[in-house]
Amino acid sequence: MTFTAPQYKTEYLTECLLEVLNNRWKVDAIESNSSVYTQWEYEVGKKYIKVIQYMLVNGERNRGRSCVMFIDKKDGAVYKSASWKAPAKGIRFSLEGLVENPDICDCHGSFLYRRWCLISFVSFIMSLVAHFSSPLSTYSQTKMSLSNTTVSKLADVIKPDIIEEIYNSEKYFDMMTELVGEALERKLGKCDETLFFDLGMCLMDRIELK
Repeated sequence: MTFTAPQYKTEYLTECLLEVLNNRWKVDAIESNSSVYTQWEYEVGKKYIKVIQYMLVNGERNRGRSCVMFIDKKDGAVYKSASWKAPAKGIRFSLEGLVENPDICDCHGSFLYRRWCLISFVSFIMSLVAHFSSPLSTYSQTKMSLSNTTVSKLADVIKPDIIEEIYNSEKYFDMMTELVGEALERKLGKCDETLFFDLGMCLMDRIELK
């Protein structure tokens, strides 16, 4: 396989970034007297560099691994992972930007949600507004002046459809993943990652739009 100069540069920058992050997380663990901390490694594929998360417990490597992000070998575009094998849609960062600002990164990969979620959720809400105010929409209104009672009744009618649209959106899942994770971290502090993940999933299942 022949590698181009940009591909060599991308792999080199990936290695530099992971070295900085892994050292930082190791030092943080030592300073906090923690025997458990996260490390990242990478695997080079045909199109992407896959960044993988694993845990060290008492200096020994845990068996479990998860994919954090994918990096395009040609241009260094950073994508959140959708699965072990594929990236999610939408460029989240540039690799050079992360190398220049490594403090953006956190060991859980939630930095891949933060900026994206706010932009995506706002655009998602705007698209919903545009859809339901469209002349082709069942709920379109031709008069701009409506009473509070009428507006309230209209909201009651379209509420189930709006909730369904939100629940079916990948953007909603991304946003909830970030918000629940950050709230859990503030409440519990650092804890076992398996417990952290299980609690997060349970909470997301129990949080409902009314």
